[in-house]
Amino acid sequence: MCNYTWKVGRRRSGNAPILVDDTANIENACGSIILGKTFDNGMICASEQSVVALTSVYDELKSRMVKRGVYFLEGEEREKLAAFIEVDGRINPAIVGQTPKEIAHRANLSPIPENTVVLATEETVIGNDNPLSKEKLSPVLALYRASDFEDGVQLCRKLALTGGIGHTAGLYTSDLNTQEAKRREEAFLKEVPVHRILVNAPTSIAAIGGAMNFHVDPSFTLGVGTNAGSSISSNVGPKHLINLTTVAERQQHIEWLKIPRELYFNRGCLEEVLQGSSLNGLNRALVVTDKGIVRSGILERVLKCLKDSRMEVEVFSDVHPDPDMECIRNGVEVCKSFQPDVMICLGGGSPMDAGKFIRAHYEHPTLTLEDASTRFIEIRKRTCPFPKAGSKIKSLIAIPTTSGTGSEVSPFTVVTADDGHKYPIASYRLTPDIAIVDSTLCDSLPKSLVAYPGLDSITHAIESFVSVAQNDFTKPQSLEALHLLFKYLPESYMIGSPRARGACHRASSLAGISFSNSFLGICHSLSHQVGGKFHVPHGLACAILLPHVIEYNACESPTKMGIYPSYHYPQAASRYSEIAKHLGAPTHDADGLNKRIKELMVKLETPLSFQEAGVDEVEFINKLDLLSKDAFDDQCTAANPRFPLVSELKDILLKAYYGGEERKGSATKEE
Repeated sequence: MCNYTWKVGRRRSGNAPILVDDTANIENACGSIILGKTFDNGMICASEQSVVALTSVYDELKSRMVKRGVYFLEGEEREKLAAFIEVDGRINPAIVGQTPKEIAHRANLSPIPENTVVLATEETVIGNDNPLSKEKLSPVLALYRASDFEDGVQLCRKLALTGGIGHTAGLYTSDLNTQEAKRREEAFLKEVPVHRILVNAPTSIAAIGGAMNFHVDPSFTLGVGTNAGSSISSNVGPKHLINLTTVAERQQHIEWLKIPRELYFNRGCLEEVLQGSSLNGLNRALVVTDKGIVRSGILERVLKCLKDSRMEVEVFSDVHPDPDMECIRNGVEVCKSFQPDVMICLGGGSPMDAGKFIRAHYEHPTLTLEDASTRFIEIRKRTCPFPKAGSKIKSLIAIPTTSGTGSEVSPFTVVTADDGHKYPIASYRLTPDIAIVDSTLCDSLPKSLVAYPGLDSITHAIESFVSVAQNDFTKPQSLEALHLLFKYLPESYMIGSPRARGACHRASSLAGISFSNSFLGICHSLSHQVGGKFHVPHGLACAILLPHVIEYNACESPTKMGIYPSYHYPQAASRYSEIAKHLGAPTHDADGLNKRIKELMVKLETPLSFQEAGVDEVEFINKLDLLSKDAFDDQCTAANPRFPLVSELKDILLKAYYGGEERKGSATKEE
């Protein structure tokens, strides 16, 4: 915090200058600047307006910008843009919030590259005579060269004085806590007349608070202080009596790895666990399962273990695929009558989904689906806190009988409301207390329950590996899961050997641990919609979509990048390459990975497109807009490395329907 005073001038708009010094991580700086500038097409008043780079890093920064989709205008084209920015000394409304392509069209510029995300010019003049040196409220950026750090600070000061007094500035410098780094921050703070200085972070996002640091109050109304004619100097909130400058450095995010407190695996571990110390002190067990498990004989094996442990047992076997609230209410009534102190969820994803929410609803009867599924930016910072578990049912044990969902280790469940709407729910308080991963339960699985769940696990591992929230603890889980699945899934499908079934069963849990802690992406967002509306098995929908999602994400200069504090620049392409290399793909890139995925799908005898899977073409086209919109709104979308437009999701769906080929049919959208 600082309370320096500058000469009071008339109220100004935002004109945020950004200084990149010679100690900065240039790749991170480039990624953050473009992320900030493309956010909301530059309409945020704190958006980056001009970048000042020291001459020692200037060329590298510009080169990286060009690679990321920044298109520099020169000569006559630059003059056309400068003339278009202002009308009678004010920002031209026709430029505000428009895309680079639309701006180029309206300004009568020559055609620009299709991958352009920001228009830019190289400038030397600062002042009212140069509109490009002022606020532009659009994806238009000015780039200045500074001879050294002190020169860069003075250029930023001059830019801030040209329509940005009291507002926002950014500094990209060393993230090491050294005396020199502190000296530079202090020098920048003293000279640049603004009340928000964001260090190593995109100003448009960090200035509005919450996402990139913990020192800026969340708000879309940003005060500029009495220095610029405003009554407050901070983001609008309860404390606005004094002028303060907040220095907020981009901080390392607090990460986590949360799994069941006990996890048992390998063949035959079921009996040892259920007859061992894990149930000490518990007396009444409710088994939540489905009719298929009852018919298979697996239930009898579990009941024998519980009875040998002298447990009182009740069975609730009325779980059906995609459990709904009627199922939940029926399960709660059984709980009220039997009063269990331990719940055992036995089966595939549906019994686990049902059991998790039956427990929550039994212990907290006023909990609604709407409250339970309330959106959040981060799973630990929910708008509506999820209630604690364990007040009545002391332990939740999950025993998977298929190898795909990973639900036995995850904090997720999906419940269908009475009106048919599916509610995805996420809370670490839903995570089972004990997971028993015994592959002998999978020995008699039919081929269809091997291929599709296995492909779902592969999608879990790949999406969690490229997620913006990937971390050092989830990365090895994803890679080992992929190694096991690509090696053993064909054998598990074609032969069903105990070795292969065991490897795939463990891989499913490994992938579940990974995505439970780093989340998924748009492949799941899209598959949720296609599966729900066309009854395509979830794992199959994921597999059909996955190559097209990989192709979409593997972009060095995405229109918009996924937002997460520890995700500095586009990394999806390099992460796909790492997976491809790990799997021994023919080429170590996204194309090589996609080739391995399609080869595996052929071995598993699965369709490669939704058309091949039997989805009606006319019905699919008619629902395309709804599918795209609902997928954009899915909770999984936020963790995707490339933040999608609804139109881009629509393109992916079309490619997945026709297998990537041009549309051949005669189907048209019905009016």
